[in-house]
Amino acid sequence: MRTLNPVDGQHDLLVANLFAQSKALAFGQQSEQPQRVFPGNRPSSTILADRLTPAVLGSLVALYEHSVFTQATVWEINPFDQFGVELGKVLAKQILPELR
Repeated sequence: MRTLNPVDGQHDLLVANLFAQSKALAFGQQSEQPQRVFPGNRPSSTILADRLTPAVLGSLVALYEHSVFTQATVWEINPFDQFGVELGKVLAKQILPELR
């Protein structure tokens, strides 16, 4: 909640947009124009911390990894597929010269 880089109220704008997105997902919007209708009732989570420290960031990463593991267990898939990671590295080595 406290910015590490105070710049002319930018942090307040970012936090306002964070809560606006949560509100939009929760409550949606009704409109006469179909393209402006948002159904709402969409689950989301907002996690706040006083400051972004290494410990807080590590906790967020651990929470995300636990969430991935739990979902994978329910779906009966392997989210830590080392062979897939290795394939990605081999393919990246092939693509890298093309990028350069």
